[in-house]
Amino acid sequence: MLKTPNRSLPKGFRFLISLSEECDKADAGYAVVTSHPVQRLLRIGDPSHRLPTVGSVSEALQRLAAPRNAGRLLQIVAKSG
Repeated sequence: MLKTPNRSLPKGFRFLISLSEECDKADAGYAVVTSHPVQRLLRIGDPSHRLPTVGSVSEALQRLAAPRNAGRLLQIVAKSG
């Protein structure tokens, strides 16, 4: 279980930790699709790999399609433009 986000962490990272805690409470699976720069940032900000990260949407869908997560998908799409 993740701890309450530290106020010294960037706001977006605190949000991801809070989201992860809520998903854990609801027993809802999720994955963060990351780019290489985000992976490097998470190596610093999340050295224990607490956030479930994947390299592609197809990898995330495969992970979430497992029987434990069937029917419990939560989609969050970044606003573009």
